[in-house]
Amino acid sequence: MPRTARKQSESGVFHAMLRGIDRQIIFQDDEDCEKFLQCLTDCQKVCGFTLCAYCLMGNHVHLLLREGKEPLSQIFKRLGVRYVYWYNWKYKRTGHLFQDRFKSEPVEEDTYFLAVLRYIYQNPVKAGLCKKPKDYPWSSYFPSSPYHSLVDWEKLYTMISPEEFSAFLEKSSEMIFLDADIDGRLNDREAAERIKVLCQLTATTDFAHLPPEMQSQYLHRLQQERCSIRQLARLTGLTKGQVEYLVDTGMVKYREIASLVLGHLNPSQVGTSVASNKSFQAHYPKGKCWAAVREWHFNQKGKCADCGTRLELQADHIIPKEELGDAANTLDNLTLRCRRCNVIKRPSHKHGGETFLTSEAALMWILFTKRPATYQEFEHLCRTYGLTMANVRFEEAWAMAKWLQREGKYYISEDSKY
Repeated sequence: MPRTARKQSESGVFHAMLRGIDRQIIFQDDEDCEKFLQCLTDCQKVCGFTLCAYCLMGNHVHLLLREGKEPLSQIFKRLGVRYVYWYNWKYKRTGHLFQDRFKSEPVEEDTYFLAVLRYIYQNPVKAGLCKKPKDYPWSSYFPSSPYHSLVDWEKLYTMISPEEFSAFLEKSSEMIFLDADIDGRLNDREAAERIKVLCQLTATTDFAHLPPEMQSQYLHRLQQERCSIRQLARLTGLTKGQVEYLVDTGMVKYREIASLVLGHLNPSQVGTSVASNKSFQAHYPKGKCWAAVREWHFNQKGKCADCGTRLELQADHIIPKEELGDAANTLDNLTLRCRRCNVIKRPSHKHGGETFLTSEAALMWILFTKRPATYQEFEHLCRTYGLTMANVRFEEAWAMAKWLQREGKYYISEDSKY
């Protein structure tokens, strides 16, 4: 299935959002924000766009701009290359920083232009970073910002006076644009500061190099301070640190990890699950079903329709079979989802999606990061983290602790039930 074409703007004005990959933080400190705005200034000179507003948040950026000499895609390509090169050099990291495709929407009407502006400037207020939009230093509305002149205020003030706009910003609005995330927890910048202060780190990514016992203690403290598990993972690079820990302790080898990942990258077996299904075969002449399924398979994006991963993909109904019965079994009603996102949809998995882990991965994560000394504590932690399977699954997983105990790699108390 081809990628959805980006909507064009007759006015040339777009609201665009650039977000960190896996929602990771992209501004660790003020220096990062300064550098991004310098990159934005450089790109403005080359691309000739008119900037109407900007707002830098913890893991995403909002821009309101009018295209100039170059299209939106080229603007973001130039901006991304400049900033990511510097960011990776500063934090000694490699790979992508931004989500593979920025989001954008055309802004045609003046009323919509004002509504988007208010949404952008109220972002830090709703995230709890400031009390009023003018108090946030990393938006274009901050009066004393050295980058205040980056913005062309003429379009705005031909529609509404500065005083009227200030009063307009004070009005609360529940409108949401481009699916930006705001919740009741600490925002990423606040959480990052808590992590660095509590753990005495220069950068949050240094967390992955702490001993597992210290990680466990800090994670517990940080969760009590309203940091979510998913947020902590993207801020601290915990997933990478966990892999390194498993290799360093001799649990697995890198070639075994590579083998496992390569196996999970193998495309879904639609020849078995779809083409051999009689209700699918009924739509095609005898012997022709596989050819149709194969063409459908080749035309997919090769990523989960919900989360974008390439791992463990399965053919899944768009409208569930519970609603349509056998009528759901058509290629037009199929998409690719990873096994995790497939499970999330099921009513029986009420906690599905609260972490990036699958249930079996979560069991091992609890075992290796929390390192419970008794089976009772392990079972309690599993329930605390929202795992809903039968206790027999916990007992099966506890076998890993027993195996490692024999090798002197895991401590089990005498009080343990097993």
